Amino acid sequence: MSEPNHVTLPPNVRCAVSPRLAALVFFILVALFIPAKVYDQAIFEALNSLHTPITDRLWFTLTSLGDGLVLGIILGAFLVKDPRVTALGLLLLVLSTVILHLIKVLYPALRPAAVLDEVHVVGPLLRSGSFPSGHASSATAAGLAIIAYSASSTTRWTVGTLLVLMSASRIFVGAHWPSDVIAGMALSTGLFAVIQVYPWPRWKPAVPEKPRFDSRPFRWLLVLEAAAALFTLFVYSTLYSSTTCITAAAAICVLAALLYGWLRRLPIP
Repeated sequence: MSEPNHVTLPPNVRCAVSPRLAALVFFILVALFIPAKVYDQAIFEALNSLHTPITDRLWFTLTSLGDGLVLGIILGAFLVKDPRVTALGLLLLVLSTVILHLIKVLYPALRPAAVLDEVHVVGPLLRSGSFPSGHASSATAAGLAIIAYSASSTTRWTVGTLLVLMSASRIFVGAHWPSDVIAGMALSTGLFAVIQVYPWPRWKPAVPEKPRFDSRPFRWLLVLEAAAALFTLFVYSTLYSSTTCITAAAAICVLAALLYGWLRRLPIP
């Protein structure tokens, strides 16, 4: 009887973040949440007081990129690179957003600006719906999906650093308590660990590793992604976003990435 063939998958096919690793990070965040909740005000005041015109612009840019729709179209742009990132990322983003808003309804909490006499606010003044942080949850969901299927350790560390900074920016712009941020990150991290056990292993084989431009359903997905980016550029950035320039710039970059990916499929004359 012949020996069974054991196929070793190349590094870019494996998920770089195992359920065990995600669960470990989740429990670390839960452990950090307890002291953060106890010393919320002291930590917030210490960090929120560290501001200059330059850092304000930096934190405002990072917090603007944590918008759910902006992150959604960025994940959609991975259709032309690695559709698995798009599928896993949007699944995480949608589920975490639904759970997060349910928590906000069941556990209404005031933001720092509604509690403290002096808060350094950059951007819109928000007073309610503090717990947990939607931006931190969305940034973590998108970041984990990108990290999961990145073959480059440099990319993984860069994206990981960005998701932490985007989450932390909510404290520096005066929108959230530290415990809100940690809770938002923990929510998406825990959800990622669960999804990696079920149902992602069952759904993953149906998601191609590379774009299939010859597939009609795939082309329709590209059309929907382009439409979402155009909506973000011409409607959302001007009517609903508090950061028109940053949101519009993100949408333009996404459209450029889609066009580049589409043009690469064409034969070079």
